[in-house]
Amino acid sequence: MEWMTGMRGDEAQLKTLVDRLAELQGRGLAARTERAYLRMLLRIRLVEMRCSIDEVAGSTPAAELDQFAYRVRIHLPLFSHIESVINLVDEGCLDVSCA
Repeated sequence: MEWMTGMRGDEAQLKTLVDRLAELQGRGLAARTERAYLRMLLRIRLVEMRCSIDEVAGSTPAAELDQFAYRVRIHLPLFSHIESVINLVDEGCLDVSCA
């Protein structure tokens, strides 16, 4: 579970990005570019984390994959929630338009 220690650091970076996005909410056009940049960084970070998780899962015995997925959800809650929401948006199941 040594990999989980590094992933917790990655989760802390996610929280920093989300907190900064929240600070910029409602600041109008002046913050639009920074918000777009932070959203891009957030997606990149999520993809990097998913790749790391998938790499570890690839070396996990099939009988232990459910337990592994559970540990990821428990130990990386912010990652799990953000990834789920972004997947819903990407699949068109959730509308987050600004209109």
